[in-house]
Amino acid sequence: IVSLLLRYYNVLKGEIIIDGVPISDINIQYLRNRIAVVSQEPILFNCTIEENIRMGRSDLTYQQVVDACRMANAETFINGLPQGLQTNVGDRGTQLSG
Repeated sequence: IVSLLLRYYNVLKGEIIIDGVPISDINIQYLRNRIAVVSQEPILFNCTIEENIRMGRSDLTYQQVVDACRMANAETFINGLPQGLQTNVGDRGTQLSG
């Protein structure tokens, strides 16, 4: 369904309508920039929590990393870990319990 919403595939029968507009009439780039997909499968790398948060954004300040944790409602959990943001999560988060 998500692939259809993102127009990776065209609908062969019927149509998908968003706010009364057929999805085929919406600019693909515009549409894709406004839809976020959150996988149920965690994607974590074998490094610290802080390094995982900084992936692709090495310019973030420490405070921005802390703010991101707060916004994700993960601050209490992370602060409860023995090494906080410096905790190594293991491949795919295998070192985290939960």
